[in-house]
Amino acid sequence: MALLTLLREPLKRRLQAHDPKLADEARRAGRSIALNAAEGRGRRGRDRTHHFAVAYASGRELRMALAIAEAEGLLDGGELGEVRQVLDRQLALLWGLQRR
Repeated sequence: MALLTLLREPLKRRLQAHDPKLADEARRAGRSIALNAAEGRGRRGRDRTHHFAVAYASGRELRMALAIAEAEGLLDGGELGEVRQVLDRQLALLWGLQRR
């Protein structure tokens, strides 16, 4: 949930105003990370691994959406620092969970 909270401000305020579609993609990817990770924790076997893999892929999608927003000048890299730290930590955890 911390990631979604961190995403709220830059996505709502700046990205939504300049590129609503990219903001929606990033928001949905962030939600997918949280929802699939939660579902994976309640599953066993391949189903568990699948949900962690989907959460990981959504994290990669979110990372790219933020990189695009920064490259196009829609978001400043400085305001994304903490978001990226939390996202990278979650991606590392999900990478390990999907590889088990």
